[in-house]
Amino acid sequence: MCDNNNLESHNDYLSYLQSANGEDFVGKGTNKVKNIDEFNKMKQRLLHLNENLDVTHSFLLDDTRIIDCVPIHQQPSLQGKGKNFILPNPPPTPNGNSSNNGVHVQSNINNGADKYGNQRSCPEGTVPVIRKDLQSLCKNFGTLAQSDAKYPNGSGGLPRESKKRSSSHKYAVGNQDVKNIGVHTVLNIWQPVPIDNNSFSLSQIWVAVMDPTTQTVEVGWQVYEQNYGTTSPCLFTYYTPDGYRTGCNDNDCGAFVQYSSIWTPGMGLSPVSSFGGTQYHIEIDVRLYNGNWWIAVNGDWMGYYPGTLYNSGPLADHASMIEFGGEVTPNWDGISGQMGSGEFASGGWQYAAYHNNIWYYDYSSGNSNWASLFPIQTCTSSYTIDIENNSGTTWGSYFYFGGSFNVCN
Repeated sequence: MCDNNNLESHNDYLSYLQSANGEDFVGKGTNKVKNIDEFNKMKQRLLHLNENLDVTHSFLLDDTRIIDCVPIHQQPSLQGKGKNFILPNPPPTPNGNSSNNGVHVQSNINNGADKYGNQRSCPEGTVPVIRKDLQSLCKNFGTLAQSDAKYPNGSGGLPRESKKRSSSHKYAVGNQDVKNIGVHTVLNIWQPVPIDNNSFSLSQIWVAVMDPTTQTVEVGWQVYEQNYGTTSPCLFTYYTPDGYRTGCNDNDCGAFVQYSSIWTPGMGLSPVSSFGGTQYHIEIDVRLYNGNWWIAVNGDWMGYYPGTLYNSGPLADHASMIEFGGEVTPNWDGISGQMGSGEFASGGWQYAAYHNNIWYYDYSSGNSNWASLFPIQTCTSSYTIDIENNSGTTWGSYFYFGGSFNVCN
C-alpha cells in the first residue's frame, strides 16, 4: 500500500502478507473472498511469489500498482533452478513492419521518476514484476481459482469452440488451422467500456492446439477492472495446459519468465487510439524457440512460457491453430459491453479496432507466411469482423472488428 508520502517497501509488503489474518478479510465490507481456506490460498500464493526475493528498488507503475525489481534468477518461475542456471537466449529480433500508418505505444518503464521520486527503471540484473495486492484479491474474487481463470463463471475454451460449449462470451475473430511455431500481428489500442467492472473486453492472439486437450499461449490487451484495478487497457498474457482447468494471467502464478527490462505483463498501455485521429498500437510476436514460447512487444522480447508447462503435450512442440480478434464477457443479464473501439468492423480506418501484418511461422521451414483467416462471429447483431487475407498492401493480411452493447440470444 502507498500512503501520501512514500512507497511501501517490498520488505514492509512481505511483513504485511506474513501477518495478514483471514478474520480481517472474510465477510468484511464488500470483500468477495469466500472463506478462510480461500483466503489462505490467496495469502500463500502471494507469499510464494514474494518470499526469498532480494528487492532493493521499487516504483509506482500507475495510480495504485507497484513494480518490484526482482533479481532475474529469483523470480518464482526460475526458483529451484539454482544460481548456475543460464537464462536461455531469445529468438532472433522479430522482423516487424512499421509501414502500417499507426504509432507504436511506448513503455512507461524507463521513463523518469514516479511521484515519490523513485526512478521508474530496474537495476541491471533485475526485471520488473507487478506487485499483486492481497486486499484487491480478497475484494474482487471469491476464490484463488477464479482470479486465475479466464472463464471464472464457466468452462473455458477457444472462440471456435464457443457454440459447442454454449459459451456466454462473445467473439469476433479470425481463425486458421495450420501447423506453426508462432505468429505476428499489430493491434491498435482502444479503451472499450465493458458492461461492468467484473467483465472484460480484449483484443488478442490465441496460439493453440485442441487435441487431446486445449493448450494455449495468449497475448494482447484487455480492459478488466476487477483484475487490474484500472479501466485503462493493460497488456496481458495467459496460458493454459489443460483446457482452461488451470492456467493464469501474466505473472500471477509464477509461470511466466520475465526477461525484458521495459515490458511486463499487466502493465497499462497509453495513449489509446482516437476516433478520426491517431491510431496507437503494439506489435506482438510469439515464437516457439528452443522449447520455450517467447513473446515480444514492439520488437523487445518480454519473456517466455517454458514448454515444460505443457506437460509433454502437443504445444511443447508446435501449435496447430491460430486465432486473432476480440472477446467480451456479459453480465448476469446477458448484456455485453463494447468490443474494440465500440464501432462495427465497417467503421474501418481510424474508427474500428484492427489487427494487421498478421502472419504465422511455418512449422517445417520456420518461414513466415501471411495468415489466411476465416471469420468467427458469435453475435453478428453486435460484434463483427471484416477480413482481408494477403491484401497485397503493406498491411498484408488484416481485419477490422468490434461492436457495442447488446443482448445476444
